Amino acid sequence: MRSARIGYSAVIGVIALWVYYSGTGLAYVSLYVVLAVPVLSLLLSLIMIKRIRIIQRLRPDVIVKNNTVALKVKVVNPDIFTYPYVALLLPAGRDIKEISDEKNGMNQKQKQKYAYCSVRFLSTTEIELNISFKYRGFYHVGINEVCVYDFFGLFRLKKKVEHSEAVTVYPQHKSLDELQITPHSGHIDATKRSLVGGDPTEILYVEKYHSLDNMRHIHWKLSTKLDELMVKRFADEAEKGVLLAVDLSLKDYSDTNICDMIDDRIIETALSILDYCIRNGITSEIFYHTQNFVSKICRNAEDYHKIRAELAVVECSGGFQADALVESIAEYNFSETSMVIITNRLNDSIVNALLTRASKHPLLFHVFAGDFLSKEERAETEKSINFLIGKGIVCIQTDASV
Repeated sequence: MRSARIGYSAVIGVIALWVYYSGTGLAYVSLYVVLAVPVLSLLLSLIMIKRIRIIQRLRPDVIVKNNTVALKVKVVNPDIFTYPYVALLLPAGRDIKEISDEKNGMNQKQKQKYAYCSVRFLSTTEIELNISFKYRGFYHVGINEVCVYDFFGLFRLKKKVEHSEAVTVYPQHKSLDELQITPHSGHIDATKRSLVGGDPTEILYVEKYHSLDNMRHIHWKLSTKLDELMVKRFADEAEKGVLLAVDLSLKDYSDTNICDMIDDRIIETALSILDYCIRNGITSEIFYHTQNFVSKICRNAEDYHKIRAELAVVECSGGFQADALVESIAEYNFSETSMVIITNRLNDSIVNALLTRASKHPLLFHVFAGDFLSKEERAETEKSINFLIGKGIVCIQTDASV
């Protein structure tokens, strides 16, 4: 736009000199035309900005962190003249990892502010922007501003686009191996309890098959009869249990990106443990605290997906610390159930709470961001881990920066 204005100013200057030195009628007509045409162009631009329509949709509906999704934008021109220059303000924010437009050769990591196009008369131009998100959470994403330039590139008019897409970005689904942690069978698996008159091979009930269920437990005869997969639930599955305490109170970090990395890894670790329990026929119960104390039982894939949807938008900023969380579920009989705690903090109060309330040695997952730890912090963390191990607590670390 700057070059267009400079060029227009140069043309005005040349014609003004022509008028000054010649004074002919043709020179004056040329001057009037040059002055009038931009005004007409501006009037047409006012019509454009008033009538232009933006339609956008994000696909797919289920969005997972770090996966690429398509934001399809349609720019509609209902007029009988072409919109020569249209600029769309791209979605911005530190949570957006990358935006690219393969068709127009655009690939940027929040460096380019606008996507440009032209729209022929009585037609629609489509733009597909590929977006990936750094972190889980709830977002409003979309083109929120459109700019229209006049035919000569002298004027730019802006218009707000109010209809953005509300999306939930889910945490990644990872196994314990993908998190670089190994399930400790003596602590993840609960000790079986005997039911009065119960038979471990007895089928308690049958329900619909879900993707995380064990294929060996499919009730083939009933599945054939109902024409859909059904899975058997046994008594021995009900006899296992894991209490999963998730500490959502993070340490104070000056860099918000570190907080986001760590709280995402805390949620992903919790979901990995729930997934592991389902695959091994273990009923688990997850506890965490945001504004209120929350507990959810996870018996099957359907429970898992509901919990995953809730944890996708939970905020890891306040709430109880790990020791207070353990105290708040103290009425549970830990001698009959394995306990797993996920925390970003390592302190004596957590150790005391665990050793006091759990007769069996608990399993502790420590989530940290190794790339951002100083030498002093690394030494202090190693010291704390050794102390916890000395107290009989199995400690597993997972690095959020990996």
